Amino acid sequence: MDNALVYDYCFDEPGNVPPPICQFVSRLAHLAVRKFVILILKSANGQMIGYQIYEWDGSEFQNLVEPMPYPLPAEILNYSFEEVYAHDFDGNGTLELFWKWGLPVWTVYYDGLPFRESTSIYMWNGSHFALYRTIFSSPEYRFQAVHDGDLAFSNKEYDQALKFFREAIENPELDWWTLERRMYEQSMFPKIKPTPIPSLLPDPDEYPNLASYAHYRIMLIYTIQGQMDLALQEYEVLQSEYASGPGSAFKALAEVFWETYQQSGNMDAACEMVIEYSQENPQKLFKYIGNSDINEFYQFGEQGKYYSPEIMCIGP
Repeated sequence: MDNALVYDYCFDEPGNVPPPICQFVSRLAHLAVRKFVILILKSANGQMIGYQIYEWDGSEFQNLVEPMPYPLPAEILNYSFEEVYAHDFDGNGTLELFWKWGLPVWTVYYDGLPFRESTSIYMWNGSHFALYRTIFSSPEYRFQAVHDGDLAFSNKEYDQALKFFREAIENPELDWWTLERRMYEQSMFPKIKPTPIPSLLPDPDEYPNLASYAHYRIMLIYTIQGQMDLALQEYEVLQSEYASGPGSAFKALAEVFWETYQQSGNMDAACEMVIEYSQENPQKLFKYIGNSDINEFYQFGEQGKYYSPEIMCIGP
């Protein structure tokens, strides 16, 4: 089976590094059959799991994980492992490796909540397996829909980004998030996702800020695609619905982009102005959308996206 990892053997190692060392056969580049070994290493407290991939080149084992920027063996790290499998994700005849991660143990979950289940895709780049992208389970909180939209945006998957941004605007089932809720959930150790107490209330400014940001991103997508009539519709929504009050910072950001782009027709020039405005107004822009220098550490969770002025236009 092309999409299954066939385990030749799997055994436990004695001591603090449980196991297992498993060898499997998988089809890779040019549909050639290659054998390599995955070495699974657990930390002594079981909180972190590392995966190193080795192949015998005829004289020694070569690490097939993309090198790290530090002098240690390259490995794939996470907190909770559920499954690893192979699949030709992009249809080019080369199998990618998929690592499916569950929720971490509570001692880790506590520090980095909220967490979602995720899948990391590692793609063969000709010499190593390198992280291609991470796909998260469906958003539970409105800010997560925004983050998923931005992740798709950075991958230039604009249809998918539009889907997530529309969900952030329109889905009434998405839950709210505040720093106070995060602190409350941490205080309820060891319960995971406890029901908020009645005195713990949503911030009424969260939705208009996230929704207006989503409209701003949709405007950018339509501009990139050359669909200026649709871009104008989003711009006009921001002008009419967020003229003042919560969310108006993104109406102002949209004005900076729109006016520069209309005058110059140059995306780079418009983005330079967006970055400049973002540098001057971090408190207005970053409070509700994600982790940033102005927010508490991991306010939106360890998996939450980090925002800076440089990514507020077409940046990564």
